[in-house]
Amino acid sequence: MQDEIAQFAASIRAKRMLNIGSNRTLFSRPNYYQIPSGRLIIKISRSQRPKNPFWGVGAAQIDVLDLGGRPYFLVLLVSEKEGWVFSADEVQKFITSDKWRLAGDSNYKINMPLPNANAFLSPEQFLQKISSRP
Repeated sequence: MQDEIAQFAASIRAKRMLNIGSNRTLFSRPNYYQIPSGRLIIKISRSQRPKNPFWGVGAAQIDVLDLGGRPYFLVLLVSEKEGWVFSADEVQKFITSDKWRLAGDSNYKINMPLPNANAFLSPEQFLQKISSRP
């Protein structure tokens, strides 16, 4: 699964985030990247049911990125090319509206359905979507 994340990151020319100040251990997994538009949290569904993907995103990582002052995007992949992308503002909207709930393992659980407006079918379409977001 990590290979698909790395393939997607390479296709959009993203670089691994290696230093987040004192929060280095929070970002030690290979899910955190940066591009000129901002930072990325890239997750891929591990669901064995392809029609019902779901994701878990760490609350601590979201909190640190929210305080960081730089834009970030949450990328939810179903393959190395397809998925959904959410701006930091959209992430907060889904959290505060309780659509993405915090579970006992300190991860927000994200389930289908997700908005079609956030979907992308290729790395090129992903780049177009984030360039049109504030």
